[in-house]
Amino acid sequence: CFRPRSLVTRLFECYIRFERPPPPATTNGHSADGPPTPTVAFIHPPGFSDPELVKAAAEFAFPLPPVDEPGEEGAAAATPVLFTFVLTSGSSEWTFGYVRSCRGTTHSVALFLTFLPHQELFFKALNRIAEVGTGFLEEFKGLPEPGTCFSAGKEFVVAIEDERRLPEIPANVSLKC
Repeated sequence: CFRPRSLVTRLFECYIRFERPPPPATTNGHSADGPPTPTVAFIHPPGFSDPELVKAAAEFAFPLPPVDEPGEEGAAAATPVLFTFVLTSGSSEWTFGYVRSCRGTTHSVALFLTFLPHQELFFKALNRIAEVGTGFLEEFKGLPEPGTCFSAGKEFVVAIEDERRLPEIPANVSLKC
């Protein structure tokens, strides 16, 4: 379930960039140690320390094994893929993960972990960070109110959907045909 807004004190819990781990050594096509763990290349805020949350996010960072696709170069390899996941705590509270990944065999993924269900806001922020770098995180502050616009800097403005109402077609990007 959603956390009560009164308990949400910041926009996001953390921003993490994971690096894809090298493929594991195999014996007869099978890994002896299981899938390798992605490494944390960057985390914001710097003092964030919830190893269980980071470990759970790492499991979702690379949902599919790398695939060597012939001809995967240029624009196709740089095409961003945005996806989301939800972690459920022991008390049935949700933590949303918003992920930006690019295709390819060696790459990193970036993600936000947050208590807020604002998909458009976080996907747009992930794309902005890919354009201008992690310095944008210093501007990406505040706690948006449902049904208002959220801005961070001059060029970043997003309408915040009201999670207490049903989504409208085509207003919600997830419901567009």
